[in-house]
Amino acid sequence: MRNFGIMKDWQTSFANNRFALTKIITVIMKVASQIIQKSFRFRICEPSQLVQATFEKTLNLCRNLYNAALQERRDAYKLNRISLNYETQANQLKEIKQTNPEYKDIHSQILQDVLKRIDKTFKAFFQRVKQGKAGFPRFKGANRFDSFCFPQSGFSLTRNKLTLSKIGTVKLKLSRKIIGKVKTCTIKNECGKWFVIFSVETKPNHCRKPENKLGWIWESNLLRL
Repeated sequence: MRNFGIMKDWQTSFANNRFALTKIITVIMKVASQIIQKSFRFRICEPSQLVQATFEKTLNLCRNLYNAALQERRDAYKLNRISLNYETQANQLKEIKQTNPEYKDIHSQILQDVLKRIDKTFKAFFQRVKQGKAGFPRFKGANRFDSFCFPQSGFSLTRNKLTLSKIGTVKLKLSRKIIGKVKTCTIKNECGKWFVIFSVETKPNHCRKPENKLGWIWESNLLRL
């Protein structure tokens, strides 16, 4: 009877371990199937004077739009305790282009992304208000607004040539291969030099099966439990 009790305890322990290992395998396989995001940053090789001037103009206009949207939100909250959202301000873009024709030279999704940035900033602000740490978002000076983004379309990459809508084509110094699906394209100025940052969606590369025999044995035994 004592031996039977020991055997029963061993079987229970074995069953528990098998259940735990099965859960571990399930979690590993779930993580392996998930999509992860990566960033690839490349130097733009000596853009022409026209392209560089367009970069600077786009950056300045986006900064002005950001500050104007920020001012509108601050006034709405301070005077009427009204919280404006992205849709409210995005609906004004058509009118802004009519009264400020220079904005017609900028791809619409770049302008929409600027308003999404201010929307994200204010969501963080209201979260701080709830925590008793209120402090209005600040206006962006020229040295604190250094990038603009094509969030979905308006750009195409062929080998080392990047074509940007309403801007032109530039050459990139591709230091490594881009792996995955490119989702966004950000143009950034760093100390007078221009860079592009691609946001990419891809699957993890650590989900490959082990190549050594010991790994195969361990995996096979694990699956049989």
